[in-house]
Amino acid sequence: MKTLLDLDASVIEELTERQQHQLAEVLERYLEDLERGAPADVDRLIASHPDLAVRRFADSLDLLHQAATGFQSSATDPQQRLVTPELASRQLGDFQIDVEIGRGGMGVVYRAQQISLDRQVALKVLPLAALLDQKQIARFRNEAQAAAQLHHPNIVPVFAVGCERGVHYYAMQYIEGRALDRVVQELLSWAETQGGATTSRTQNASTFNAANLSTCDVFSTVASQQDGDYFRGVAQLGIQAARALDHAHQYGIVHRDVKPSNLLLDEQGKLWVTDFGLARFHADTGVTRTGDVVGTARYMSPEQAAGGSRLVDQRSDVYSLGITLYELLTLQPAFEGVDRQEFLSRIERDEPTAPRKIQPSIPVDLETIVLKAISKAPEHRYATASQFADDLQRFLDNKPTLARRPTLADRAAKWARRHRPLVGTALGVLLMALVGLAVSTILITREKSRTEAAFKTAQAHLRQARDIIDRFGLNYTERLSQLPGTEELRRDVLQDTLTYYQHFIMQSAEDPSLRGDLAVTHFKAGQLIEQFGLAEEALDSYEKAKSEFAQLAVDDPTDVSHRRNLALCYNNIALLDNGRGHRNAASKAFDKAIQIQQELVAEEPAQGQYQSDLALSYANLALLEERTGAEAEAETSFQLAIDMQRRLVEKYPGQADYQRDLSISYNNLSYYHRKLDPQKAE
Repeated sequence: MKTLLDLDASVIEELTERQQHQLAEVLERYLEDLERGAPADVDRLIASHPDLAVRRFADSLDLLHQAATGFQSSATDPQQRLVTPELASRQLGDFQIDVEIGRGGMGVVYRAQQISLDRQVALKVLPLAALLDQKQIARFRNEAQAAAQLHHPNIVPVFAVGCERGVHYYAMQYIEGRALDRVVQELLSWAETQGGATTSRTQNASTFNAANLSTCDVFSTVASQQDGDYFRGVAQLGIQAARALDHAHQYGIVHRDVKPSNLLLDEQGKLWVTDFGLARFHADTGVTRTGDVVGTARYMSPEQAAGGSRLVDQRSDVYSLGITLYELLTLQPAFEGVDRQEFLSRIERDEPTAPRKIQPSIPVDLETIVLKAISKAPEHRYATASQFADDLQRFLDNKPTLARRPTLADRAAKWARRHRPLVGTALGVLLMALVGLAVSTILITREKSRTEAAFKTAQAHLRQARDIIDRFGLNYTERLSQLPGTEELRRDVLQDTLTYYQHFIMQSAEDPSLRGDLAVTHFKAGQLIEQFGLAEEALDSYEKAKSEFAQLAVDDPTDVSHRRNLALCYNNIALLDNGRGHRNAASKAFDKAIQIQQELVAEEPAQGQYQSDLALSYANLALLEERTGAEAEAETSFQLAIDMQRRLVEKYPGQADYQRDLSISYNNLSYYHRKLDPQKAE
């Protein structure tokens, strides 16, 4: 059967924007007349508005109004069936509607009887207000399609989907129970009768049982410092929900609206996930756009709050489930606020209060699991809902969990994200202070003739200042690259560090005592410039460093560090030339680097760093050879690199850098074999 959307999309598109608004107003007044019991003359309505195609929509409104009549009065007693002469008018397709059992923005849910199979179902119907909203119709279809694909013991199954005279509906299994938001409200109401304070909930835990509230057995005891049954019950519900969500994720479906009202609890304590109205399929397009804020604000992830729909994946569902468990554990929201925009900003910016500060009897491991699930950055959460469920099961089994308490560095990183402007200012001030220290140190070195002691002190200060700047400019910016949102700050720090290096080069160019420092600074400046994507400027810095190191190696052949640095210059120059497509120049530079490194290894075979440098050059050369079609040479170079790196790993098992280099070489070799020999690549 064609749907309302199929029948009338072309009609709606032909209407002007003014006519569309007018049509909506006409139908709204028509519906209000029906609900007041006023007689409705459709023919007169059509005659009054011949250009608005009222007839088609009026039929759908008639059907929905007939189906909905009298439900509000009956919904107070869900066990009471309606047996009236009008019962036949409350039929949608194969379903006889009984009573309304739920209502939300995405539809109205009725208890109904499927006539052909004589079974009770929950029938969800697109609300009246959505008939002219094609986006809502698309989302309603999306929900039915998503749920119908999933077959899991904790996901409410869909039995049938249909459209009767333009009225969209689908039938699903009827769950005898209640949504978790109702459970939370009952728990809160009970807590208020005990005094409303956290201490009251804890002290009176033993008095709370099934006689106090009509909830399922899993909540028959509230949080207790003695037995913790309530907290274990929350963990069990979390496992069921996480397993169900993981099943959906495996089919490429992200729920995007996980919250207590979409988690049903039946009378046996079994949890059911429902309402996939905002779900996104792996290849979904059109229903949401980047910038849309989709979901319920109280439970949405930071990336949803920011409107980044392209960033939403299964980890967003992990976050929302974590926030739901947080609320069940503490009996209060993770974030509060009246203004929606401020509320969304708090989700993006603020850390929630640690659950144990609200309810001290919450087990430490369970708190740690929940805090990991609701981490601001998606990469810090559980990668999958299955991992979330596994850790909750470890908690129940009294086994060590994978989640760990945040370290001092983690807390510092979170603080830095919340205070980015302050951090940026502080780093800028510190760098300027270090630059001032370095410049003053250079001036002191020029006055070294005063005393030898002052000269040595000045040199020590210079080294110390440069080491600190190196740490900030190279090491710490590498760490900043792993923090989302710090790209601009990282670029500023790199630029300030580069400015210092360039200033140092200008100041020390004529001082022969600083030639070694000058060469190293040229090299580091090249590394920084390369990060800005300026290949030509980086190559110029490397060439200057190469010339300085070559001369230093001639002037002081006993200092092998000059030759090692010279080889590294050739290696970096070769990489830049290869990236620019200058294959011959790159090959010659690699040959120079390898020749010097082979000499160093021969002179000092016990020095692991020289072997590591040589292996790195072979691995880089192999990539060049593979790109130029020299396949046999490439495989030989890869094997030489891997053999040396494997020996280093065996000799120095605790050295992570050697293990990393070996893994990279294996990875590159597999990429090389991917077409020639897939089995070898694997």
